[in-house]
Amino acid sequence: MPETQNNARLLSTIKRHEGFSPVAYPDRASTRSPGTPTVGHGINVGDPAIRELTGLTPDSVVSEERSSEIWDTIIIPQARKELRGGFLSPKAYDSLDATREGAIVNAWAQMGLGSLRGFVKMRAALESGDYEEAARQLLDSDYGRRFPTRAGENAKKLLLGDELLGDKVLGAPNVNSK
Repeated sequence: MPETQNNARLLSTIKRHEGFSPVAYPDRASTRSPGTPTVGHGINVGDPAIRELTGLTPDSVVSEERSSEIWDTIIIPQARKELRGGFLSPKAYDSLDATREGAIVNAWAQMGLGSLRGFVKMRAALESGDYEEAARQLLDSDYGRRFPTRAGENAKKLLLGDELLGDKVLGAPNVNSK
């Protein structure tokens, strides 16, 4: 799948989970730091690295179009850069299909690389291509219990990968059903 098409699918998922605000608000659902200032479609402007990459601050006002552009051209590429080698080996990361990569990027967007690295068993399962175990580990976590809908969707994507492309609804939290 071309990267731009994959970015569009991923951005659609991010938008659905994050919603939109043109001004910063304290994100209580952030697993990185609850209450962190967030703007647009979940852009963490409390993170100095994100501020540097995007030029946004907690005082910024953004349009939906600008927020989408930032995700597409800055944040998603940054996520890929951090995840390939920083979370998974380049070989394992490059072997992910677009849907599985999207699930990992989506989790990164909510948790950040530091928290994602704490998923040692999920990481090992992804490295070995055991997507069923990776999905199980994602669900059997504080993240899975705190955010069952988002974690369930990501787990289903890890389990089934691009087999989901024909599905109309990707958000079903039950990873044991097709």
